[in-house]
Amino acid sequence: MRRIQIWLTLTLLLVVLTTGVVVAGTFRSPSKDTTCQVTTGGLCEDETGILAQASQNPGDPLLCTPVSAVGFIGWDLSMITEQIGSAELVLTTYRVTGAPTTTPVTFELFEPSTHDWSEDGAVSPGSSGNTIATTSVLLANVTGTPQTVVFGGSDAVALGAYFNNLRSPGPATVGIRISGGCTASTLVYFNDKENTGNLPGGAPATEPDLLLFSPTAVSVAAIGASSQSHSGALVALLIAAVLVLGAGTAVYYRRQEKELPQDS
Repeated sequence: MRRIQIWLTLTLLLVVLTTGVVVAGTFRSPSKDTTCQVTTGGLCEDETGILAQASQNPGDPLLCTPVSAVGFIGWDLSMITEQIGSAELVLTTYRVTGAPTTTPVTFELFEPSTHDWSEDGAVSPGSSGNTIATTSVLLANVTGTPQTVVFGGSDAVALGAYFNNLRSPGPATVGIRISGGCTASTLVYFNDKENTGNLPGGAPATEPDLLLFSPTAVSVAAIGASSQSHSGALVALLIAAVLVLGAGTAVYYRRQEKELPQDS
């Protein structure tokens, strides 16, 4: 009987703690993604993945001007019932050309003019919205070799607030553009939900991954460079906690068995 109680206790602890993992962070696959022309009313097309293209600003070589295309990613957050305290977005490249060899490329996530758009639409969601988050990454000019670009870190709270405000009615879009560290023509192609880049593992392994955190489930400082590795570390920590608690419970019941008279 006492052994059954021990295992029931361990099972309950495991269910409670692993449920905390699900609440703490949930991967959200995009409902749509596209590439749109920068010009007003520019066409959008869904055959090249999520493309960000830029060239050096003639007035300031440290700045970049989106000259041809920007990428957009959209999610449906209507099923998210909890408050979002912070967020992390991981993008995976499948082709990079024209990136500097010694200077990181700076990317911006920005707010579009509208969240109502289609992948093959005749009107762009807009390319000049307010910046939500930034990140800088030194990229190699390669094709077919995945490289990750992660938004979060010091912008995780601001990114979380942005998505939290869009939980109702649900459609949530971010645009991706290059704002610094480009050459005369820098193009970065991110893989999409259709696995346009034909990367190993394919979609959903290399599609845009949005990780959402509730305000109390995990601290922002715990969000690492890789959402997958962060989740794995959290699971390992919880399993260790279960083992420690389980060992303590077993010791307690052994002592009780020694102190109490044996059942007849």
